[in-house]
Amino acid sequence: MRGFVSILALAAACTAAPSAACPQKVPAGLAPTVVGEGVRVDGLTLSILQVRGAEPGEAVLDRVEQAWRAEGYRVKRNRAAGWNIVSALGERCLSTLQLAERGSAEGFFAVNPLTRARAGTPPAPPGARLLSAVSSKEDDGRRGTMAALVSQQPVDALREYYMQRLRRDRWESVRADARGSAEGRSDSVVVSAQRGRERIEVVLWRDIESHIVVNQAEAL
Repeated sequence: MRGFVSILALAAACTAAPSAACPQKVPAGLAPTVVGEGVRVDGLTLSILQVRGAEPGEAVLDRVEQAWRAEGYRVKRNRAAGWNIVSALGERCLSTLQLAERGSAEGFFAVNPLTRARAGTPPAPPGARLLSAVSSKEDDGRRGTMAALVSQQPVDALREYYMQRLRRDRWESVRADARGSAEGRSDSVVVSAQRGRERIEVVLWRDIESHIVVNQAEAL
């Protein structure tokens, strides 16, 4: 299965939002696996969960679309790059459920911060392809950015790149937390560091290609 495709660009097509936040819970009938959970962007928590279920994907999306509409969210349904996608726009975030075009339900559920400003350029390894980048700004002036990229390099090589890059850029407390496979390779890695009030977390995982989510935010 192809990996997570960022759907943040869908927010640009949604011009109005209800007063509620956005759906936060994994839809019923889907079992989640954490890809990037509890990553904070400008005071908002970003979640990326891989989800699977026995029910056909179209049936799940139909049920979720109806439920989200009934809750008063602005809902959009579309297809992109082999994915069937339903999204729900709230006041401060955008939730998306994307499932592969196959029998059983397999895909990703993401909750993303919505408020946007001009996005900066994320630290990226050579040859990586940028899928999307957004920034946000709180009323107290704090800023945050989130970018999604893909790379042909293995996760271990990307981990080394980001550890060296962050140290070179004078980040402190650079560390990597990895979850390994039986063969000794890293299935997923979170590289984190701090620099003054700033914090950066880079989530890496492999699914056909290597996927990179770079989150950078200012603390209170």
